[in-house]
Amino acid sequence: MPKSISGRISALILALFVIQFIYFVITAFNDNGFAVIVSLVTVVPFVVLAGIIFGILGVKKETGIKKLIPVLTLMISAFYGGFAIYLIFFWSFGG
Repeated sequence: MPKSISGRISALILALFVIQFIYFVITAFNDNGFAVIVSLVTVVPFVVLAGIIFGILGVKKETGIKKLIPVLTLMISAFYGGFAIYLIFFWSFGG
């Protein structure tokens, strides 16, 4: 567990990413894919911004193996952010 406040917040954001991923998978299999896309476009950009900020701060302040959680948060934030940007600007419904 990270010792700095920014490291602990990045651990909290990492847990939020895991919960979001579980929610997206359950929604995709139970409802329709459009609900997942709407959730990704509306919720993820705000969480990604916080994940990037606290991930960078956590990487700067943590040392050793405790740096793993902020690095994972930063990597997952970049992936979610890239996917959200792809859905917002580049993906279309085939038209």
